[in-house]
Amino acid sequence: MIEGLRRILRTRGYSPRTEESYLHWTADFWRFHKDPHWRDVTGKHGELYLDHLANDRRLAPKTRNLAGTSLVWCLRSVSAIRAPTHPAQRRCSSSQ
Repeated sequence: MIEGLRRILRTRGYSPRTEESYLHWTADFWRFHKDPHWRDVTGKHGELYLDHLANDRRLAPKTRNLAGTSLVWCLRSVSAIRAPTHPAQRRCSSSQ
């Protein structure tokens, strides 16, 4: 799946740094959830992952926003239908 996402990013003209970042967060998400099939991923998966980034890994809000943006992009890219709006799209406030 990662190679397919890489092709999409390159075809759409994303910068190499954006490609690296999106693929990193997507792979990290899949490892965290033990490699689910993309059709089985729900908003709850995104919420659990972002909570993990905030509480267990203590990442900054902007970093969590990047991870969430990466996941939404990935799900929209691999599915024939638009990914549902879910907590992975929420923005983190700087006060967290």
